Amino acid sequence: MTVVSLLVAIALVVLTRTGERAADSIGTSVEGVRLAEEAQIDLLMHSRARNTVLGHDIEGELRRRLGAAREHVSGRKETQLLATAASDVDAYFSAARDPAIGPDRLESLHAAAYAALDSLATLNVAQARASQEEATDGRRLGNILGITVGVLMIGGVGVVILWLRRRAFRPIFVLAETMTRFGRGDRSVRAALTGPAELREMSKHFNEVADALEQQRQSQIALLGGVAHDLRGPLGALQLSIEMIGTDASAPQRRLVDTASRQIARLERLVNDFLNLAKLDAGELALDMIVEDARKLVNDAVDLLLTAQSARDRIAIRLPAEAVHVRCDPLRVEQVVSNLVSNAIKYSPAQAPVELELSTANHEAVLRVIDHGVGISEDDRRVLFQPFRRVGRSKDAAPGVGLGLWVARRIVDAHGGKIEVASTPGGGSTFTVHLPLFDGASTDLGPRERTPSVTLH
Repeated sequence: MTVVSLLVAIALVVLTRTGERAADSIGTSVEGVRLAEEAQIDLLMHSRARNTVLGHDIEGELRRRLGAAREHVSGRKETQLLATAASDVDAYFSAARDPAIGPDRLESLHAAAYAALDSLATLNVAQARASQEEATDGRRLGNILGITVGVLMIGGVGVVILWLRRRAFRPIFVLAETMTRFGRGDRSVRAALTGPAELREMSKHFNEVADALEQQRQSQIALLGGVAHDLRGPLGALQLSIEMIGTDASAPQRRLVDTASRQIARLERLVNDFLNLAKLDAGELALDMIVEDARKLVNDAVDLLLTAQSARDRIAIRLPAEAVHVRCDPLRVEQVVSNLVSNAIKYSPAQAPVELELSTANHEAVLRVIDHGVGISEDDRRVLFQPFRRVGRSKDAAPGVGLGLWVARRIVDAHGGKIEVASTPGGGSTFTVHLPLFDGASTDLGPRERTPSVTLH
């Protein structure tokens, strides 16, 4: 019995130390992720800053974050990545102050600095996951210890096991689950301040990081709103010019004028979306609902895209023989189709085919957009529809800010449908859009109906 008690005491010390080490490691990694992502945001804001004083302030804040990150470095690899990031950031800032540096070179240096910061954040995330796995291994060991000691010392040792599960490990797993949910897009989740003092302190830091990231996301939205506001003037002038040209256009030119006018109208709606991005983020979207044949929506969206991209030979469209009526906002649905097809073209090799299939199943219109491009990993698919997230090889394959798929999902959700993705890295991707069919479409197509706001879940 004495030997068993001694073994139990040793096991308790080892398990407690493992939990503390995992908690400290997760806390350090979370702080490293926060500083790296804040530095990335500062870098983006600096590249868009037009005011010299503002740019100088942003530069100073970014350097301060890199200095703070040095206090949380653990391991040689992280030290090297931080040094590389600091060097790339210095190179970018030096080039930004040099008027002789061309835009292409400056953009290349900016991309290198951003990628170095992203590598630093990725390493910290990996370290946090490793710490979580270490804590999980500790839990398994605790369970084995509980079973063994339970057989030998059912009474007293049972109390020890209960204490371990409730006071030592459960708060760690609760925090790990909270971090996982936050990483998958649940921005409202926060950690409970329970458990040992170290764990409560780590939970407090996590909550502060989550609040800061959410605040920074709101700043990104505000920045896009400002950019969109500046675009409204040129778009209005362009629309007026197109209308004036249209009055004197010949019949062969009229189709091109109409196409340009529709594209400008689409751009105006996108600009308005950016101006109301806060409302989009809150889950509300204005829709002009009518009953329309989904086949026409697909053809109209692809026609506009082909006019812009000269990719007619790459796109294969398969439509059913009978009409597929859905109650929708046509321009919004065309926006979804255009976004998915445009992405399929951008992230596929040159001349690789892109397929569109429209069908019906289970009282739904089902549209599939199939490409044979770079594909998406399982981890990336979990965050694919989050705003400002560009994943995997798509970061380098094409430019963008990571809003297209987020807006597309919001539009589909607003129509009572859903959007799904199936993909394998290197094997292409299939995006599937489900929209409810309109009942009685053959006899009563209904008038246009304005839906002021639709709640998005």
